[in-house]
Amino acid sequence: MTSPLVAEGAAVTAFRSVMLRVQQAAERSGSKPDRVRVVAVSKTKPVTLIQQLYDAGHRHFGENYVQEIIEKAPQLPPDVEWHFIGHLQSNKVKTLLGGVPNLAMVESVDNQKIANNLDRMVSTLGRNPLKVLVQVNTSGEESKSGIDPSDCVELAKHVKLSCPNLVFSGLMTIGMPDYTSTPQNFQTLSNCRTEVCKALEMPEEECELSMGMSGDFELAIEMGSTNVRIGSTIFGPREYAKKQHYQIDGFQFHSVSSMMYTHNGFASFTGELEEYCNQYVDKDALVYLILANEILHSLHPNIITIAEDATFYPGLCEPTSQGGLGFDYYVNLSVPDMWSTFLESVPDHEWSMTKIVNTLVSNREHADKMLMYAENHNQSISGRRSFAEILFGEIDENSNHYKESLLRGSSLHKIIRLITLTIGGRAYLNFMGNEFGHPKRVEFPTSSNNNSYLLANRQWDLLTKDGVHRDLFAFDKDMMKLDENVKVLSRNIPNIHHVNDSSMVISYIRGPLLFIFNFHPKDSYDSYSIGVEEAGEYQIILNTDEIKYGGQGILKEEQYFLKTISRRVDGLRNCLEVSLPSRTSQVYKLRRILRI
Repeated sequence: MTSPLVAEGAAVTAFRSVMLRVQQAAERSGSKPDRVRVVAVSKTKPVTLIQQLYDAGHRHFGENYVQEIIEKAPQLPPDVEWHFIGHLQSNKVKTLLGGVPNLAMVESVDNQKIANNLDRMVSTLGRNPLKVLVQVNTSGEESKSGIDPSDCVELAKHVKLSCPNLVFSGLMTIGMPDYTSTPQNFQTLSNCRTEVCKALEMPEEECELSMGMSGDFELAIEMGSTNVRIGSTIFGPREYAKKQHYQIDGFQFHSVSSMMYTHNGFASFTGELEEYCNQYVDKDALVYLILANEILHSLHPNIITIAEDATFYPGLCEPTSQGGLGFDYYVNLSVPDMWSTFLESVPDHEWSMTKIVNTLVSNREHADKMLMYAENHNQSISGRRSFAEILFGEIDENSNHYKESLLRGSSLHKIIRLITLTIGGRAYLNFMGNEFGHPKRVEFPTSSNNNSYLLANRQWDLLTKDGVHRDLFAFDKDMMKLDENVKVLSRNIPNIHHVNDSSMVISYIRGPLLFIFNFHPKDSYDSYSIGVEEAGEYQIILNTDEIKYGGQGILKEEQYFLKTISRRVDGLRNCLEVSLPSRTSQVYKLRRILRI
């Protein structure tokens, strides 16, 4: 294993080699070498390596992630000139500018909102004007950050004329999916500079071009780059944490309807047997599904197989030995579609409690085999927005309504998941990362995104920092513990005894637990009557509004214990008078029965 001293020496040696290649490329292009800035990008590398380059005389360093740059900057001398080169979210602007006093440049401004937030925060913190580059997407990849070349003049004008605390310094681009670029990418950025400088009446030599990385910096310099960002060629391959191996619990069969029917499931189904036995049923597909389940369950008796089928094919979840297809569960596909529609298209005060309940408990005759999830793969990996993107993506931390918007998003995220888990069905599924409100969708490399890995990751580091993501994760863990301890999913289908579209309150009893949800966006209730059958003492065992879950903590400890009142409500013999803050949910457990 290489010792730190050898690695650090190798980095300095590599740096000197890079500087020689920069000089030679500049000379080939007829440019002066001192007009080309080298930004050493140390992503994932220790501060000790950066210090070695600093001691060798280098001062320009860059990082892609806010968390990494704010951790490294305080450990290095103050005359380091830091460049932030990654995608910058609005809610990270204050953290970046406040945590890196010697930030010299932000190279990735790609919209007016980010420019405005940077401008405002520079003024608020009393910093000197900050140099920025406008990032241009020259490769045409939808998954890549950067403004379209046709819009770069407008954004450059905005920075130059409307952001007095920013210094428009030029343009930046990232290359192709493999982090190299073609001459066309570089030529596009050069053409953008010509247009921008003409519009701003700015000499081209004052407008920087940041293009070129480890694989293509010499070509970039020969085509006019004044700023190259070099990482692995100096520091060596990135050192990411070792991948963990996850055990496979089962398989989900996507779009089973499109397999079983030649019309791909796009037909009306009334439940008549003829609809499942006609010429449109693909018998080969049925044989395949039977064999797949037979093999999987034979090899792995505890494996779980899930069918995504909206037609309720007879025998879908019956054993193959009894003529069924052999699946363990089927997905209630209408649930994630309902939540997505509500969040994106329906004002909060117009949500229908009746529709929520009817959707969540539809097809009770199949409930024993029904699996539900709040978000499906369409929100997570197929280019649509996840719930977190809808709820948190547009929140501006500098807005007067920031805290209110954050509370709304957090509150809805929790109660949607809790009611989806507990109201119906025997199984619940979550796409990894959605439990803590991952801020971006996951998108695997495909031809549609030029095989980009940009979104093929989960930001697990969010859980190491205080904030909404860690709060949501804490709630999800306790929600899972609730099912582990009380076996909610194994209980009989709940008795849903209170659905009020006016107050926007839903309540039901499942096993020994009483669930109460207040979806109202504004109204809280001090003494709301909810019916219960058993007289006794009830205790809150889960409250979405607790501070540790990112809530307001409105209910105090003494309000966690309630005694029933002998009054018939909701068709039940007794009732509780509960306090229900808006957009919250409570789970009560009967602790002591009172015999009357």
